[in-house]
Amino acid sequence: MDTSLVAARVRDALRSAGCLEWEPGRRGFQVEGDPQGGWVVVTCIPGVRRGSLGRTRELQKYREILVDEGFTVRDSPHVTDVLRITLPE
Repeated sequence: MDTSLVAARVRDALRSAGCLEWEPGRRGFQVEGDPQGGWVVVTCIPGVRRGSLGRTRELQKYREILVDEGFTVRDSPHVTDVLRITLPE
């Protein structure tokens, strides 16, 4: 699986749904490909106000959007608040 292409598709899906990418001082999503693992990781980077409840809600929103777009979404078994995204088999 070419994780860079999947990462681009994930970014497009989240942007199209109105989600903001992370920028300094603003909460938003961050997407990275893991070429050795064969998946893409998505997390929510906190902004100036670091409330965990807002971050949890954002991750749930990302999960729903990506599942609706046909991606397979799982929680990372190693890192909390990180989603593992793959294309459906």
